[in-house]
Amino acid sequence: MIAAREVSVAIGDRRLLDQVSLTVEAGELVVLAGPNGAGKSTLLAVLGGDRRPTSGVASLAGTSPHDLGPARLAARRAFLPQRPRLTAAFTVAEVIALGGAVDAAARARALAAVGLDGLGERLYPTLSGGEQRRVQLARVLAQLGDGGDRALFLDEPTAALDPRQQHRVMALARRAADLGHAVVVVLHELTLALAYADRIALLAHGRLIACVPPRRVTEGHLALTYDTEFELVALPSGARAAIARADAPPRSRGHL
Repeated sequence: MIAAREVSVAIGDRRLLDQVSLTVEAGELVVLAGPNGAGKSTLLAVLGGDRRPTSGVASLAGTSPHDLGPARLAARRAFLPQRPRLTAAFTVAEVIALGGAVDAAARARALAAVGLDGLGERLYPTLSGGEQRRVQLARVLAQLGDGGDRALFLDEPTAALDPRQQHRVMALARRAADLGHAVVVVLHELTLALAYADRIALLAHGRLIACVPPRRVTEGHLALTYDTEFELVALPSGARAAIARADAPPRSRGHL
């Protein structure tokens, strides 16, 4: 449903993305992970139609998202940016309605899903940073609806959230994929990625290092991506935790 083929993005001599190819099928949750400046948000913007690649092709349900007008693009995908720009004193309900024609019942369901029941009439600027983040997530969930034929793009949706709310957000992303949506999430929390993703795409210096299921992610993959040593620890739940070892020198590049 979502595809990038040999996508590159350059600003002058600097390559933000370098020949990246990636597909995300309906019903799949793919996490984009990597260090700061790796190109994760740039790739998400290209896939979601918010940025044109310098070269290569992106497609959304077989059509270039960059050739769709705003209304047609909004009908095919919901997008949560890393830093939503909103300065007006909207109520929470009005912010959610910015996602499109959303009725009161849908707004209430979206707020309940993110744990903010009853806050529809609160002024958005009076909320904490974490609460504002959850309102923005409610907006894209309401836009997405209950059908299973859209794409959901989330750029660092767990930023500024406590651990409980981080799991709530990722469970909602997982549910969206299970309903049949194609979901792409930018994350820094590798342990969350290992717990919720179908595949993890690791990027470094604008290049795709690997795109594999969580069970196939290795310490070598992480060392190559982040230029530091990692330990992958098995948890009682059956998932794994990724722990960076600040006391160890980075592995030499090129070993998986």
